[in-house]
Order: sequence, then structure tokens, then C-alpha cells
Amino acid sequence: LVQSEEGYVSRTGMAFCAETLDLTTAEVTAVATFYSMYRRRPSGDYQVGVCTNTLCAVMGGDAIFDTLKEHLGVGNNETTDDGKVTLEHIECNAACDFAPVVMVNWEFFD
Repeated sequence: LVQSEEGYVSRTGMAFCAETLDLTTAEVTAVATFYSMYRRRPSGDYQVGVCTNTLCAVMGGDAIFDTLKEHLGVGNNETTDDGKVTLEHIECNAACDFAPVVMVNWEFFD
């Protein structure tokens, strides 16, 4: 909920979750830092994720990621200077039959 409202999981958002769910801030932080889909800093209007796990990498995910890095002029978890696009490696999203998988704002493209 915090990420969908703020665009990332901020410290303030984690404190809000802890208070609302009657958890410690450490418990909320543990979840927010363990799962790769939770962003802990602001990102661009378009969150572009390329799966580079084994199958997607073999099927071209690494090449797609490298091409996007070069085209956008950013590295992993970096945002373009205009603040529009953030590029990141993503973990397997259980869409292996569509490999290689690219996601833009959580919508799959194969």
C-alpha cells in the first residue's frame, strides 16, 4: 500500500505500517529489504524490469538489459536524468514460459 501511494517504501511509510499493523519497525524493515519488488528510494514514472534469472538470461534477457542500459544511459536501479525511467534487474516472476520477460510498471511484455 505504501509503495502504491508513494512510489516506494519510505522510512515514514515503514513506520506507518509498523504502527498500523502493531509490528516493530525492524519487522517491517526486514520484509521491505528482503523482497526485491519493494523499492526503497524514489523511481521514475516508468519502472522497467528485465528478468535476468537463468532461463530469461539464456533466452536473451541479459542482451535486452544491456541494450536498455546503453540506450537509456543508466545502470541497474538507476533512473534517467529526466526522472522518467528506472531500469532494474528483476527476479523470476513465474512467467518463464514467456521468457525473456520485460515488465513496465508491473505489466509483462514477452
